Amino acid sequence: MAKEKAQVYRKLFELIKVFLLRSVAQRELEYIQAKGYKFTTNVELGLVIRCTTPRCEKVLFNHVAFDRNLKPLCLKCCEKVTQTEKKEISVVQYKKIEELADICDGYVLTGTN
Repeated sequence: MAKEKAQVYRKLFELIKVFLLRSVAQRELEYIQAKGYKFTTNVELGLVIRCTTPRCEKVLFNHVAFDRNLKPLCLKCCEKVTQTEKKEISVVQYKKIEELADICDGYVLTGTN
């Protein structure tokens, strides 16, 4: 009985994880499209990408925005640039949803996390 419950909880966890990952990615995508930012693939991405705005330095998640000088910006800092600069912002999708799910699978939840 306990083993069956554990399997059900594991399946439920998997379902919730996929739902949340897809939801976050979809919201980001809709936001980027609403702002009129263009997508590109002409940028080489490192392992960890941070916003280059002083005092921000957030680690960027899946959709990485770049200014015309190819400096990464978080979506919040994109709002702070001028209208002319906003027209030159391009966005790169860092990973596909399936890859993000695999990364999440690598984390183990314990009582100390």
